[in-house]
Amino acid sequence: MRKLVGPVVVAVAVATLAACQGGTSDANASDRQFAHTIAPIEYQAAAIATLAPDHAKNDEVKDVAARYHAESEHALAVMGGRTAALRTKIRNDGLTQDLLGTEDVLAMQDEQGEAFDRDFVFRLMGQARVSGRLYEAEAKSGGDPFLRGLGQQMATTRGAEVTRMQAMLRLLP
Repeated sequence: MRKLVGPVVVAVAVATLAACQGGTSDANASDRQFAHTIAPIEYQAAAIATLAPDHAKNDEVKDVAARYHAESEHALAVMGGRTAALRTKIRNDGLTQDLLGTEDVLAMQDEQGEAFDRDFVFRLMGQARVSGRLYEAEAKSGGDPFLRGLGQQMATTRGAEVTRMQAMLRLLP
């Protein structure tokens, strides 16, 4: 049975950020755009990572998925309080290039074993590239020191994950 992960994930992300209230004196337009864009990406990455335990054959793929899930959940938890202070207006237009759409997620839910492993790593690597670029931009341009620090930390983390996934793709059948 297929689960409709993508729209549910986006709906939760939009609802979460739509509840933003308040404001910080350090926040700038970059912070608001970052909050608007990154939360749906991280929610979606966390959701697709939960597919690996039941679909992946390779233990390293399962490990990457578990770590990526934990990192996404951590980033969302850390951002939660901070982005709630940004009074961000949300529109559902932040999911773009390299990101998994509903059809991708549904297709992955039907895959098993080696086919899932390769497809999952390839697609998650795309997610990591996009989020890494967004975190890097926040680290450089954000006004909120807390979000700049998170951007710096997560840009490094996502870069390391991309490197690891590139190596994995070379080894997967």
